[in-house]
Amino acid sequence: MMVEHTRSRPRIGRLLPVIADGLSFLAALAWLPVLSLSLNEPSGWNALLLVLFYILFCSGVYLIRKLEPDREIRGWSPPKILLEPKVRGVLAFLFGLLMMTTVAYQLGYFASIQSIRTAGLDEGGSSALFVYMPGALLGFSMLYILVLAFPVQENVAPRGWRSAILIMLGLIFINSMLLFSSAQARAVVGEMGLAGSIWTWLGALAVLIISFAPPRILFQSKFPDKSGALSFALLLLTASWWIAS
Repeated sequence: MMVEHTRSRPRIGRLLPVIADGLSFLAALAWLPVLSLSLNEPSGWNALLLVLFYILFCSGVYLIRKLEPDREIRGWSPPKILLEPKVRGVLAFLFGLLMMTTVAYQLGYFASIQSIRTAGLDEGGSSALFVYMPGALLGFSMLYILVLAFPVQENVAPRGWRSAILIMLGLIFINSMLLFSSAQARAVVGEMGLAGSIWTWLGALAVLIISFAPPRILFQSKFPDKSGALSFALLLLTASWWIAS
């Protein structure tokens, strides 16, 4: 009996990413239409909500990185170049820029630049508008580089209840940011009149892959089972289609 229980544990671990992606898909059906409508109008509450999801996202990536690899699972492993710290750092930087731009949009930063006459600003006002605020947003958004690219000690065994909880929390936190970003992108696409184009769909898919594939690639390197990679690919395809529809 002990042997059967031990052998069944990897199978349970393989189901966890599929379950997390399935729950995210159901949440998208019920949540994304309402959320995208609320994100149409920039507001401080939307910016605060985005920051909260960003913190959860970074926490989820950190939880995944704490897990030790499961050496008994055989399947598809990502190319080693995608696991290089420098590559992860560049991808994290790009995500940070996207995060900074989205927060600035929700805070009305771009609208304020267009409406405020810079000639009437004093030195302090100009510095706050063009230096301090962008610098603060950039510094906060670059937190993701520390989480994704810098070394993290892997000290959680890949099996057992503790690892199962960390896997579910980590993947759900990551997928929650994906869904929020998709809702924000859908609002922007609708406002710009770009919906219904295959180029919009391809562009949305490319942005989602660059933004959210890196943490799942790290997870895939630790648990190289094909089912989790396929379920996440379907989630990306669905989210990008919904953005462009």
